Parts: sequence; C-alpha cells; structure tokens
Amino acid sequence: MRGNRIGILALAPLFAGCIDPISEPAPAPVSVQIYSPATIVFPATGDTVSLEVSVIDVRSGTRLPLGLRFLARDPAIATVDDRGLVRAVGNGTTWVVAAADLGGRDSVPVAVNQVFDSLVVATDPHTPIISIEYDSVLPVWCRVFDDSGQVLPASTAVTSATGVFVGSSCSDLRARHSGPDTLLVLAAGHQAVLPVMVAVRPALLGPPDQPLAADSIPAGCQPWAPTFRRSSNGDWELYFTAYFGGTGLIPGKGDLHRLRSTDGVHFSYDGIAIAKDSDPEDLRGTGIENVAIVPRADQPGWRMFFAAGGNDSYGWQIFSAVSDDERTWTAEGGVRVSNGGSLPPLRAVAPPWPVGEGIEIDRTPEGEWRMITGGYENVRPAVNVFQLVEWRSSDQMTWRYQGTVLTTHQVGPSASRSVYSPSVQEVVPGLFRMYFTGGNEQLPGGRSRIYTAVSADRGTWQNEGVLVSQPNTDFFYSSFADGTLAFIRQPVGAVRSLGTVSILTR
Repeated sequence: MRGNRIGILALAPLFAGCIDPISEPAPAPVSVQIYSPATIVFPATGDTVSLEVSVIDVRSGTRLPLGLRFLARDPAIATVDDRGLVRAVGNGTTWVVAAADLGGRDSVPVAVNQVFDSLVVATDPHTPIISIEYDSVLPVWCRVFDDSGQVLPASTAVTSATGVFVGSSCSDLRARHSGPDTLLVLAAGHQAVLPVMVAVRPALLGPPDQPLAADSIPAGCQPWAPTFRRSSNGDWELYFTAYFGGTGLIPGKGDLHRLRSTDGVHFSYDGIAIAKDSDPEDLRGTGIENVAIVPRADQPGWRMFFAAGGNDSYGWQIFSAVSDDERTWTAEGGVRVSNGGSLPPLRAVAPPWPVGEGIEIDRTPEGEWRMITGGYENVRPAVNVFQLVEWRSSDQMTWRYQGTVLTTHQVGPSASRSVYSPSVQEVVPGLFRMYFTGGNEQLPGGRSRIYTAVSADRGTWQNEGVLVSQPNTDFFYSSFADGTLAFIRQPVGAVRSLGTVSILTR
C-alpha cells in the first residue's frame, strides 16, 4: 500500500457539473458513511488507499458491525476490493460505492491523474551497437513513468544530431547510414539524451557465384586462402595458395602466389611471392597461406606475416618476411606466433594450438601491434575448435597471447566447428566491421559461410550474422578491400575457385 499518496480536495471543484450516478436508496434502518477521504486523488497508477466506512443505526445513531459491499463504477480507472482498498488503475474519474447488507450506501469520487516522474530512453544493452538493415526501424524504447514506476501515455519527439537516422518519434526512427549519433527525446515537457552507434548491415550487389576475373591461374591448382589488399602504390593485390596434388580438404603442397590489378576487377598473374620449404617435413613444408602486410617497425620497408606449416610435422603457425619494394619478399628466420609445439632440431610433436587461419593486423591507440587471427584458444587441454584470437607485440617480432575476441559460442550453431579468416574494414571513424568465415561442416548438411561482426574498438566484437551463403555450397575465407569481398567458393561435388562479390556499405 502506498499510504498518503492521495489528495483530499473539495468535491465541487473537482467534479464540477457531475452528479453521483448512484440513485438515492430507499429509506433503510441503517446509513452508510464514508469518512475519509472525501475525495480520492491519485497521482500515480498502482497507488492505494483504504476507505474508512461506518454503518450507523438511523434510530439510535450508534455504529453497527454489519457487512459492507464495495463497487467501482469504472474498473479501468480504479478498483476496490472487499476490504475497501481502492487502487488506481488508469487516468480518469469514477466513483467508488460502499453499500450495507441492510440497505444504505455512500459513494466517493476518485480521480487518477498520473504525474510525470521520469523519462527513460534505451536500447538493448546486450547489443551496444545497433546493427540493422538499411531503412529498418531502430530498436529504441522510450517510456514516461509516474512515481510508482507505471507507464504514462505520452507522445515523444526525437531529433538526430548527425542524420544517422530519420524520423520524429521513438516508434518511427529508420536507419540511413552507419555511425555515431545522439537521440534527443522530448516527452511530457522533459528531455533525455541517448548516444547510439548504428551499423547498417552490408548488402551483396550481385550473386556470390562469379569467378575472379584473372588472365591466368596456374593450371590444375586448387586455390586456397585468398588475401585481397590495396598496395601502397594504389594497385590491388590478391595473394592465394595454389595447391597441387593430394586428396582431402587441402590437397597436396602449395606456394603463395600473387595476382595484381590496376582497377580492382581484372587481375593478371604475377608469379610466386613466397615458396614453401622443399622438404615436406620442414616447418613450412606443406604450404604458405594467409597474408597481412604492414610497414616494418624496425626500419623502412614492409613486413609480411604469413601462415605456414607442415601437416605431418610441426603444424601451422605464423612466420614473417620483409621487403624493400612491397613486391620481392625474403623470409625471416624464426617463428612470430607459435602454435605451442616444438621446433627443429627437436623432434616434431603434436602442437596444441595451431594458428594462422587468416591474419589481420593494426596498431592500438597505445602503440602496440595487434594481431587477430584464427587459432585455437590457448587452454589446456586444447580444444579442437578454431576461434578468433588476439596477439600483441611491441616490435612485430615477439608476440604474446591475449585471448579470444570472437568465438563459435557467440556466432551460434551454424558456426559450431570454427570461426576464422578475419578481414577488418573501418566503416566510419570509430566503427569497424570484420568479415570472417564460420562453419559447421562436421554436421550432416552443414556448410561453411561468411559472416560479419562489428566493433567500436577492434577488441570487442558483436556478431551480425551471415552475409554470404548458398544452398549446397561452401564459402571459405574472406578478405575485403575497397568494396569487394574475395573468397573461396566450392559447390558440393565441384572443384573450388576464387570468387569475388561487390559489397554495398552505408
């Protein structure tokens, strides 16, 4: 009971022009009198007050302990229980009646007039970035409350600070482009301010089944693990592994090859960038995959990070190469990011944490180099699932493990086997989108698909969902540059190929 949350007002001013709709009862041996309050005014729904009622013998004037019945004329405004407890329900005016079993009744007017207490504007706290399709309604909740926490009916007026959305009320705000914005919400004479970050989801500008336009690719190869990038001279480069021979998901052995383009659409073959080791039992004996190229930290020039390994020896990990011209590469000695296994001349042992399934590198605001790559989480016993993990370095040579940034658990059952192959785009300042691969191929009918996630700091990522998929087709790896997404496409029962699709981002 919210005692003392009522007002006692003069009856005439409050209900001017109104007449008690309860007809006068016939003379009875008793009378009923409601003492307090004379008029009930509630400033909030949910508030209550107990009626003080007496049954009086009209002949002797004494109070009688007789039963009473109570009635609310409009239960949508106020209710009353069999003990005389009146409860405010909704705005408006009504009457509450008390009647004795032997006859006689009295009534009291009730007014519910909710008084504004607070304006709350919010979005889903579990998804701090509002990721929605273009022109979709923003999931923004605006509520006006009275002092008891009940919702007041009130219209809202909303304005945008940057034009990320259009609309004028909380119920009709529609996304127009990605970026930060501030909602200024006015309701019931009060205002609230809510900063938001909106990510308009990317859209495919065509079917993802077109092969890469290249003048030539080594005949008979099975392409794998493309990396698409813009070089410092303005040309586009697409690195990929060309595997030959063997059977299984990744057949045979492969070197790292390169295609070049001056328009980002038509590519010319540009030879081998880095060759695998000649001995299949060496550290890099199976193949060279997945590239990230950054300016060298120690001197002018470029450093390439690449994944390499021996499937039957030391496993997969990340190595580096350097170049003065961003074209001719010389592999450096040592391992940059270890898989936790042994190195020559020690005998090869099963590495617990293979790493290097896609590489994305940037520099943190603190000046450290940050690498996001597909790899096993560094826990024991090792878990046979690729996650997106982060490593840090101050000099590009020695790297330390930080932890996971996006996992199969966050993406869901459709990617229960693995998430890997990150490729990050800065959509607008302060908003990043990552394209990555996720799959559940280990399940009957399972497929590999390309997903996206968004982040405001490149450290905490929010899954957006599937971007590229087709029935009976697997999509492996993802590499984005300048509005084009490159990938490996493999229909069931067919050979795989390099493919691209244009992406619309807003």
